[in-house]
Amino acid sequence: MMIQFLTPPDLTIASVSMDQVGYAGVAFHANALVANNGGTFVGQNLVRYYLSTDATFQAGTDVVIGDSYPLTDFPPNTQTLVQSVAAIPMTTTPGTYYVFSRVDPDNSAAAESNETNNFGPPQQISIGMPTADLVTTSVTAPAMAMPGATISVGRTFTNVGNATAGAFKYTWFLSSNAVVSISDDALGAAMQASDLPAMMPNTATDMVTLPASLAAGQYWIGACVNFDPQGSPQFALNEISQVNNCNQAAMPIIVSSGQLAVITAAQLPPATQYSPYGIRLLATGGNGQYAWQLGTGASLPAGLTLNPQGDLQGTPAVTGNFTFEVKVTSGGAEQSAQLSLMVSAGNIPLSIVDQDLPAAEFGRAYTAPLLAVGGKPPYKWVLKADARLPAGVALSEEGDLKGRPSEAGDFSFTVQVTDKAMATVSKDLRVRVVTPTTMHIATSFLKTAYLKQDYTQQLVAVGGKPPYTWTVLSFQALPQNATEKPGDKLDKLPADFGIYLDDGNLDYFRGEPKKAGQYAVTLKATDANSAEDFTSLLLTVSYTEPIAITTTALPDAFIGHDYAAKLSHNRGKESMDVVFSLPCVQKATAADMFQCEPMDATQKLPDGLTLSADGTIGGTPTSTTEQVYSFLVKVVDGAGRQDVRSLSIRVRPNVATGGGGCSGTGAAPLLVLSLLALAGIRRKRAAL
Repeated sequence: MMIQFLTPPDLTIASVSMDQVGYAGVAFHANALVANNGGTFVGQNLVRYYLSTDATFQAGTDVVIGDSYPLTDFPPNTQTLVQSVAAIPMTTTPGTYYVFSRVDPDNSAAAESNETNNFGPPQQISIGMPTADLVTTSVTAPAMAMPGATISVGRTFTNVGNATAGAFKYTWFLSSNAVVSISDDALGAAMQASDLPAMMPNTATDMVTLPASLAAGQYWIGACVNFDPQGSPQFALNEISQVNNCNQAAMPIIVSSGQLAVITAAQLPPATQYSPYGIRLLATGGNGQYAWQLGTGASLPAGLTLNPQGDLQGTPAVTGNFTFEVKVTSGGAEQSAQLSLMVSAGNIPLSIVDQDLPAAEFGRAYTAPLLAVGGKPPYKWVLKADARLPAGVALSEEGDLKGRPSEAGDFSFTVQVTDKAMATVSKDLRVRVVTPTTMHIATSFLKTAYLKQDYTQQLVAVGGKPPYTWTVLSFQALPQNATEKPGDKLDKLPADFGIYLDDGNLDYFRGEPKKAGQYAVTLKATDANSAEDFTSLLLTVSYTEPIAITTTALPDAFIGHDYAAKLSHNRGKESMDVVFSLPCVQKATAADMFQCEPMDATQKLPDGLTLSADGTIGGTPTSTTEQVYSFLVKVVDGAGRQDVRSLSIRVRPNVATGGGGCSGTGAAPLLVLSLLALAGIRRKRAAL
């Protein structure tokens, strides 16, 4: 017979976090980390919260403000995070208070080994003055429309605060995705002239006009309350929180513009081997809903896929030029198009992009992707030993910081990424968790800019005291292929970049980008009280017409004989500032330090030959043996577009002394030179 001795349960509160500011009659959020240090299970239990005027708990005097969600079957020697939504009594006057947390407040658990450790440490909070809090609770919009149409849209705003909201403005927005924000395209502003009492809704309809140039597709209509894009400040009404001001219709609006057509350029932006690639194919016309597939017998480069939504994505595993057919259907119509994609050889060193993460808000859902480039995807992310994220936030293997932070403050941590080839790098990062009243940057991404096209991106901060002042702290070009290393870190946007902070309204990036590529931009926002927040964002400057080296083969060279060949590209005479060069594959040797990968003699131009910036290869080979030389050639134009290709030249023996029995003045050298001249003439004609 076995006798088992078990110690009683012992419930304690290991830590507690909560809103630092509360409002009478308004929901109050708290989280407790509860531990069972005993040896047996605990059945159903909970955490209770009390509001006190001092740091000493007084039973019967301190006010119960709420209970947590129930704990059920809590195992021994474990911890669990318990969330709660409490309510500050309506009669509470503004000032400083303390909140006590107590697990097993009714002593309903089995006799604990220690009944005196059920309280968490008291938390000091502030009860704010009566303040409104406007929320967009619903939006309605029609299911279909034409570009340029005027449509009827409806909205309901609710004041969930504890004070009457005076007259306020709101703005309608159009978004290409299912989350509408003030960074989207504004359709127009409207005014709510009458007061809106606390806990009361307000419903109305408006007429808005869609842009006449709007491409066919699906869009989301949304409204942002207490926001005027032309106002100063843009959020005129003081609120408890401004992160709940926007909402969108549950279903998208389908914009149709007539005949179906594929509008993605036939020559797709180039890809790099082993680097992530993604582009969404675009169509116009039809009913705005498009289904994509490959044409009959068509195939993509290994590692890439095309889904029905038109996303051509993946990590190409092979190099070369690929042509394939795609088909799109919409509303019973079908169209096909031939697309071309060039995949260049790639071996960019694995590195983590230096970034300041956007601030998280206490108690609200948070997602921030970490960025790695180079190496051989896929990547696997982990936290380094002893690294600590805010409670409630975790790092996924895919590199996403996700969760709902339950403690405020600044947190520094180290992440590590490993690629398919088991290369590993790490970087120190930090994230700030702020309360709803703390100023922080709300812009989490920069939309893609296109070369030599107008660009406007609003920068958004919330909380604190407007107006906000924006500053660029650093700007760095990221590698586009294996032959590049990260550019120098600058403390401002380059004067010739083409995008700038608008002097007239510093809440906007504007301009016409002049340099293609990917750039890491670190921004600082400062409010009127000198509070600051920082974030690092990725800015992509793309293009629709890439540059490509069109020379695919070079003639043989003969030892001791003059050689001449001219490389060509696809931009013709429109690009007069094109430069050819012989690059190397960059290898990371230490943090922010790179050097060329070692190359043997056959991975360079043959001795005696040189490449000029205009693409001319000339000189006299001095090698002593027959050999094939394979080397990288790079072309870059003034707009930053570039291409890298591997080419080869075979060096053959001097035909005058070879085994053919011909003299130095015989016909063979003349024939070779004639062939070289003919090849040069053909190349010149092809380049015209």
